[in-house]
Amino acid sequence: KETLANLTWPGRCQTLQNSPFVLLDGAINDISARYPCSLVRQRRPSSVIAVLAVPAPKDLEGVCKEVALLTQHAIVTEVATPTLHWYPNAIDIARRHIAKADFIPDCDSAIRRALELSGPNDCVLLLGTQSFLGRALDRWNSATDRIW
Repeated sequence: KETLANLTWPGRCQTLQNSPFVLLDGAINDISARYPCSLVRQRRPSSVIAVLAVPAPKDLEGVCKEVALLTQHAIVTEVATPTLHWYPNAIDIARRHIAKADFIPDCDSAIRRALELSGPNDCVLLLGTQSFLGRALDRWNSATDRIW
């Protein structure tokens, strides 16, 4: 019991900072996006900006639908890697569900912009593929070499 109680899983509902609150999760479909969105709702932030990096053929539409229940602002981004393919119409998918959606192709710039737009009582919700999680964890100098 004690071992499991102390278990952390990098990239799964991981808090990266508290002010603004930054939550990172490897959500790539509607079902996996529900829990991190519910955690953000429980914190009752002043506002939420979501940064989404969901490659094709994963469920970007489903993630956007879940995020739209939480926020009116999202930034869609990509990770430069030869193994992933991105929706050419990702911004259109996001805008079908989220009132304000921007496209910033560089994921580091997208994260930086979301933080710039956030105040101390806000939330930045980072959702996406494992490559995106790795980039975010690197930005916060978070170790990913072992799970505790």
